[in-house]
Amino acid sequence: MKILVVSPLAEPAHARQIPAALAKHANVEVSVVAPEKSATEAAYEASGWRRLDAGAQVNGFRLIPAALRNPANGAEGFAGDALERVMREMQPEVIQTWGGAPDNHVAQLVRLKRRLCPRAKVVQYGFNNLPIRWRLRTTLKWRWLWRQMAAGIEANSEGITVMREAGFRKPLERIFWGIDTDEFRPMERAGLRERLGIQGEHIVGYVGRFVVEKGLRVLLEALKELPASVHALFIGAGPMQMELETAAAQREWKGRLHVLPTVAPEKLAAYMNCCDAVALASLSTPHWKEQYGRVIGEAMACGAVVVGSDSGAIPEVIGEAGLVAREGDARALGQALGRAVFDASLRERLIAAGLARAEKELSIRAMSGRLMEFYGRLLRG
Repeated sequence: MKILVVSPLAEPAHARQIPAALAKHANVEVSVVAPEKSATEAAYEASGWRRLDAGAQVNGFRLIPAALRNPANGAEGFAGDALERVMREMQPEVIQTWGGAPDNHVAQLVRLKRRLCPRAKVVQYGFNNLPIRWRLRTTLKWRWLWRQMAAGIEANSEGITVMREAGFRKPLERIFWGIDTDEFRPMERAGLRERLGIQGEHIVGYVGRFVVEKGLRVLLEALKELPASVHALFIGAGPMQMELETAAAQREWKGRLHVLPTVAPEKLAAYMNCCDAVALASLSTPHWKEQYGRVIGEAMACGAVVVGSDSGAIPEVIGEAGLVAREGDARALGQALGRAVFDASLRERLIAAGLARAEKELSIRAMSGRLMEFYGRLLRG
């Protein structure tokens, strides 16, 4: 099977890790066209940019870095003829794109596909879980693109409902986005907190963007209800950074709130291994709700108990392997965190369930296996 992955982002998972997992399957040839440089959230990369090094063969697949029309917005599509050359030479059977109809890079590859490899099956992968607001121009563009698609994959079940209600009639399947369980794994914890300079008998962590919709103010209120032995560790970046740092300096926290900047993935796994629990207290807004929550799987894979709100896809991703509290309810969140930290039998059960779920349902290996099964069904008709 010949698979072409077209990514508008230079993120490691999009451009390297998931394609490498696909390439490990038998009788598979994988090529990837991805940006040589693309913007990313400062919460995940301090510089705000991801870059790819050129290389003919990487981990069993061919990686072709290409220039974007606008490096600050990969969805606008690729500059130059790199994508066209690869499609003409490879003649892929499956074209997997990370993104959907709103993104111009999808329209770009669909037009090239119609001309260069018309038999290829284009599969989009999306995260959107909000109703699609139709406008005349949008409607015409999307429906034309959807006619060119062979199928769609969504990271959450709400996304499938949204697509069906909008009129998408091709095959659809929910496949969770994969996390790297080779990087995020349980580590020997003896002395780990001391080496990293983490204080506190018990640690509740948050990793991600420092923004209001992530429920950080609710999380702070919830943490105040916990005993003084529980410290909070916030890692990331964003508009709320000064607010969090100011709060950490206040006397009421008594040194219990620690705010760290973005760290590299290999270090992030070590910090997660210091946490008894990891919280994701996201708040839904009219324009956003949690679409996936990658940190959920990463925390589970490190052996931390996950406590989330019921915003968007969080309960679906957590499943039975963590705790869920009503979004915006600081008291309920605090109670759930208390159980996650202090209830020994519950912790033992949830840690084991989380480790199993991370590998069997949320890992890159699990994602690649489900993608291959899906592609096989498409090609068999």
